[in-house]
Amino acid sequence: TATQSSSPGAYPINITAGSLTASNYTLNFAAGTLTIITGQTQTISFAPIANVTYGVQPFALNAKTSSGLGITYLVTAGPATVAGNVLTITGAGNVTVTATQPGAGQYGPAASVSQSFTVVPAVLTITAGNATRMNNEPNPTFAYTLTGFVNGDTVGSATSGTPQLTTTATPGSPVGTYPIIPTAGALNAANYSFAFVNGTLTVTSGGPASAFTLTATPQQLTVVSGDFVQTTITLNPQNYYQGLVTLSCGTLPANVQCIFTPATVSPDGTATTQMTTLTISTTTGSAMVAGLDHTGHLPGGLRIEAAMFYLPGGVMGLFLMFRRKQFAKKDWMLQLMLLAVLLTGLAGLAACGSSSGKASSTNAAPGTYSITVTAKGQDGTTNTVPVSIQVL
Repeated sequence: TATQSSSPGAYPINITAGSLTASNYTLNFAAGTLTIITGQTQTISFAPIANVTYGVQPFALNAKTSSGLGITYLVTAGPATVAGNVLTITGAGNVTVTATQPGAGQYGPAASVSQSFTVVPAVLTITAGNATRMNNEPNPTFAYTLTGFVNGDTVGSATSGTPQLTTTATPGSPVGTYPIIPTAGALNAANYSFAFVNGTLTVTSGGPASAFTLTATPQQLTVVSGDFVQTTITLNPQNYYQGLVTLSCGTLPANVQCIFTPATVSPDGTATTQMTTLTISTTTGSAMVAGLDHTGHLPGGLRIEAAMFYLPGGVMGLFLMFRRKQFAKKDWMLQLMLLAVLLTGLAGLAACGSSSGKASSTNAAPGTYSITVTAKGQDGTTNTVPVSIQVL
């Protein structure tokens, strides 16, 4: 009548014929007794498990019970399997192993004990291969190798994506050696961390010469003598030219000046064009001297301001001059001030309309001229473009 949860004590074990038959016998039944006793306590000793690295060989677990009864192990979390007392690591991460003993004989079940540890990723080394190219050529596609696979892993089974390889060298870099630098890029490997080994790119001589061409847009210019005209100078790098380039004009006709804005450009080793504006002036004088415009008059805005300032002064001076008799003779200082106001007003009125203030300048003679525009790089590379200018 006892069940698994029955308290300690004696319980009858009843017996019946069941399916037993014996034609020549009479069956007698004698009951037995089941005695449930209080089980002895047992404990499990399970030492901590040290961290391991992915790729470690299977290893034994060594938990013990105080009763001497055998241990049953379970992997309750993480990438591992257990067979008997041998644990096999199947990946990187955190693993928890639980030791149990269900009880037997006079021993009751032991309290289970768990131990957790970390499986550290194995190291996968990405090594950039060495490469060689000539100067003024594009960088080649860089190669690499992956080493450090464990547990029979391969590139196909353990990784996805590819690493990135870069270099400090540009196509226009001079002859020399440059590092090839690997990084993880899009490479993923769940059970591995990455280490990197640089390669070397060797740039040798013998490649195409880097240079640049020069164009002017427009190249044919027409300007009235005493005025200025502009054109755009475009520098087109070839074969990855890079460096500071200074622009200048060759021998200029009399009374002709040229200005570049900006005066230097810096190709960066790409095909990006560089542009500057060339202004050609056909006078050695200023187009505006002491506030005068090219006609020799005050600009329109200044004429208005002069009129607003000087005209009231002139009118007031005339008014006070005609009324001077009303002032006492002893007010000679006041009369001098009135005279000054009058003279200032008259001078301002004259300035508003006078054309006698023209700036002096020396203009280029009419004719057709050719100006050579020169671009010179720091490395001595030079190119020119002619610009034709017709002065009317």
